[in-house]
Amino acid sequence: MMSAICRRSLVVSLLFAAAAAAVWAVEYVGALSYQEQYQLFLWTGGYFASRIVLPGGLADWFAECLTQFNFLPALGAIIIAALFFVFQRLTWLVMKALGASSGWYGLSFVPVLLLWLYQSDPNVMPSLTISLIAATSAVYAIIKFARGKKGCTLINIFAVIILLPLFYWLFGTAVYIVAAAILIETIRCKRPLFGLLAAVYAVAFVYAMSFVLPYSESRLLIGLHYYRYPVNVPAMQWVVLAAALLVPYISAILPRWRSVVFEIILLIMVFAAGGIAIRNAFNDDAHELIDYDYLVRTEQWDAIISKAEKKQPSSPMSVSIVNLALSQRGLLLERLFHFFQNGGEGLFPAFSRDILSPVSTAEIFFRLGMVNDCERYCFEAMQSIPDFQRSGRLMKRITQCEVANGQYKVARRYLLQLSRSTFYRKWAKKTLAMLGNEQLINDDPAYVRLRGNREQHSDYLFSEREMDQMTGLLLMNNPKNRMAYEYLIAYELLQRDLQHFSEYYILGQNIDYQRLPTVIQEVLIGQWLQTHGTLRGIPFSVEPSVVNGTADFLRAYMANRDDARLKQPPMCYNAWRYLLK
Repeated sequence: MMSAICRRSLVVSLLFAAAAAAVWAVEYVGALSYQEQYQLFLWTGGYFASRIVLPGGLADWFAECLTQFNFLPALGAIIIAALFFVFQRLTWLVMKALGASSGWYGLSFVPVLLLWLYQSDPNVMPSLTISLIAATSAVYAIIKFARGKKGCTLINIFAVIILLPLFYWLFGTAVYIVAAAILIETIRCKRPLFGLLAAVYAVAFVYAMSFVLPYSESRLLIGLHYYRYPVNVPAMQWVVLAAALLVPYISAILPRWRSVVFEIILLIMVFAAGGIAIRNAFNDDAHELIDYDYLVRTEQWDAIISKAEKKQPSSPMSVSIVNLALSQRGLLLERLFHFFQNGGEGLFPAFSRDILSPVSTAEIFFRLGMVNDCERYCFEAMQSIPDFQRSGRLMKRITQCEVANGQYKVARRYLLQLSRSTFYRKWAKKTLAMLGNEQLINDDPAYVRLRGNREQHSDYLFSEREMDQMTGLLLMNNPKNRMAYEYLIAYELLQRDLQHFSEYYILGQNIDYQRLPTVIQEVLIGQWLQTHGTLRGIPFSVEPSVVNGTADFLRAYMANRDDARLKQPPMCYNAWRYLLK
């Protein structure tokens, strides 16, 4: 029969796992997608071999296998929570094996909470979690052996000859935890010299690998794939590794408390401190951009607008995503100035050689019809992944661009890779069947739109400084490309180029507008008032509410540029608030 203490601890662990799954599935869903979109797990022997030939390869392969399920965020959250549960329960098993009192049960959550806190860095790789679970399991086995009848003898043989080199090759530099446990246990067995030799042996073995593998000593010592950018591994990695070993040993020498009240107080303190630290760590600008990118990927345009209404975007990437969402909802020229704008980069951010910002910019190009530029940005983003992974999301988008351009041979190469994955297989096989069949391709709405919007009559060099000309070419190719027209007008306004605005806004006559967009009305009304001084005879189809709002703004502005009303709705939303800065 399970004791009351065991049942109580198990219930607490399960509640923690359930809470972790809920938090990941709701609050940190963008982080789940971020990990998944920068790998492409393939069910092939070659893929497995490419992982297992490197130190820590089994942890990498297994972690990538699990990470692919982040494609379904709820499932990905459950998997992470399950890993947290296993890690915490193993920590508690080690604590009990060392003789820790049940009153200190709350301390078993410290390593997993530190791991969760460390995972607030989006570049922490999931293989670290797998390696920690493996290391904690090994420590538990070592303690059981060492404290048996012939334990020290078994450790001497097993650890030196088999365990340390094998563990390092399969799980990486978490082997330090195992080596340290051997050292501590041999000291207890009064064989400290052997324990020290075992620890030195572990480090020496790692160092020796630098003569065999194409990696430096430092790379092999800190781990190849625990962190996406191995040159700048945070100190927090070593804190987590140390906690996995030290917390159980420290708990074993603490006073033996068995008070339920004390246990509850300790749990509350640990969860409160960990929860606050984790929440603050995830609530930063990096995760805001990751969340925006996830919403773009899942086409949650209303959610993007709602998010921006709660907190104004500030970076070029976030501003461009909000503007993209407005365009997809037909609101770009209605609510353009309801949100912070930073010039032309608010529509087309300058290219940055990283793995995140080009992805969202590529989505803008894709929907505009700038197929080649979308493909270039996707390719550059994929080539920027530091651990040389592929990306299922980016490869799918590149393939769509190749199909739209009729480059079926190139598309086939990508599709064959995607067809060996789990979540891209169905789409890849469907697209493979379409290749070469123009009727099927031209019946697909996505390719109809892409081929109808893309520039087909001339090749041009992409110019970030002349995006009005780029969108203008798209509009000439398809005068009904509403998004291209709106981006053209918005670009001129954000650049405060009213001369080109006056030349281009008339092109909207080919767009099926039921009414002149509000932003265009505001600009035209302001221009008319500035040249005529009165609203009489205004030739444009403008609405009385827009006329009154613009007139009120201009009167207030001319009377006092520092008038507080100019910074408050509705006046702060008027186009002239931005144009007259």
